[in-house]
Amino acid sequence: MTFKYEGQPPKSVAELKSLIASGKIILSGKLGVMARAMLEQPGCAAFDSAGSIAHGCGVSQSMALRLTRLLGFRSYQDLRRLFLEEVKLRFGLEPESMSA
Repeated sequence: MTFKYEGQPPKSVAELKSLIASGKIILSGKLGVMARAMLEQPGCAAFDSAGSIAHGCGVSQSMALRLTRLLGFRSYQDLRRLFLEEVKLRFGLEPESMSA
């Protein structure tokens, strides 16, 4: 069972994990496979295209776009930005929201 998350898009990978763990976001089947792959490899999720991620998971590019919308993001770029911020945190770089 998969359903659209009705809240605001997660602001961090930790928040996304928490929403999944609490059952507020349920991703099954191919969407679950893709979400797990992105969470396990945030660097790939941050820098690879939707098509590349989808191909690596054995699903269509449209599945990556569906996942994006189900999580409440307007575009795949917005979802990638979430993972880019995670990569910055892991390497001790300044998150985008704190710069400028």
